[in-house]
Amino acid sequence: MKSEIDDQQCRREKVGRKRKLSPSMSECRSFRKLNISASGQAELALPRVTSVLARRHFSRLCDLRLFEIPAEFRVKIARPTERAGMADTAVDDAICREIADEAFAAFNSGGRHVLPFSGRYPAISMNDAYRVTALANNMRVARGYKALGRKIGFTNSRLWDEYGVSAPIWGYVYDRTIHDLATPLPLAPYTEPKIEPEIMFGFVAAPASSMDDATLLSCIGWVAHGFEIVQSIFPDWKFSAADTVIADAMHAALLVGPRYDIGSRASEWLDTLSSFDIELHRDGQLMDRGHASNVLGGPLSAVRHLIELLSRDSNNPPLGAGEIVSTGTLTRALPVKAGETWATKLRGIELEGIDVRFC
Repeated sequence: MKSEIDDQQCRREKVGRKRKLSPSMSECRSFRKLNISASGQAELALPRVTSVLARRHFSRLCDLRLFEIPAEFRVKIARPTERAGMADTAVDDAICREIADEAFAAFNSGGRHVLPFSGRYPAISMNDAYRVTALANNMRVARGYKALGRKIGFTNSRLWDEYGVSAPIWGYVYDRTIHDLATPLPLAPYTEPKIEPEIMFGFVAAPASSMDDATLLSCIGWVAHGFEIVQSIFPDWKFSAADTVIADAMHAALLVGPRYDIGSRASEWLDTLSSFDIELHRDGQLMDRGHASNVLGGPLSAVRHLIELLSRDSNNPPLGAGEIVSTGTLTRALPVKAGETWATKLRGIELEGIDVRFC
């Protein structure tokens, strides 16, 4: 008799699992009773692991990211921090140092992958990520790198859905990551490299976020068109926004084209920097088109966003005189291979098209 009861119970459980095609009302009611703290985190102890669809349903309703912790069937819920830009710290200093060590070791290391840090430390915030950025920068400087400026990433909102982000980020640029366009660039040091055509500025004075475009441009000595090579140390370009910050905003290399003085032509540059068009070609074939407005409305707007981010960052210094800033890709970021030649054509601005060959 006991064996028959067990068999019946087993069959009922199998049927129940097959019928679990949508979140039950009881699960949804349980979700609604969650008490989300001011820090944006909550923990729910359930009598059994809830269905995946139920968790997804709750995520859509409440705009929360869920991370399941198997022990005692707990489900941990944390609010995403990408939109805030800076959030409260959630990871202690020791873990930040461990993450920085790993990110430092993977940087331009010849195709090395690491698992996304957000998967291993689900509570990590954007503020934690920029703490790691500062630590990793200190490690590079201690190894002889010289920080020459910043790169801004994800200023092109066309890329946000593709990469699962919702706001720009930034990272450091170094003397060892800036290269000459005239020399073929070896791709061996980089992991899953992609190319991004960008506008770059050289600052002669420290800017402030309160400046209008004309005053901001007066802090800039030269403008150039160039390529940034980005990379993903995370397999298949799958990551969270915090991961991208930890990976030095996905920076690999910066190729700066001819530099044009702002000088007495400031008013002309103001007009054209927000209105020009660009084409990106691979071996003579058109791959994508872009417009200046793709980067937050224009490269100067992208710089202003960086200044505002840094004003809220207690771990990294503000933008200063002498720094180079690359403002983000004007087109999609596209994968590159050895043997290819990539080139740009620009219209509506006094900047020449450029080309680079990879080896």
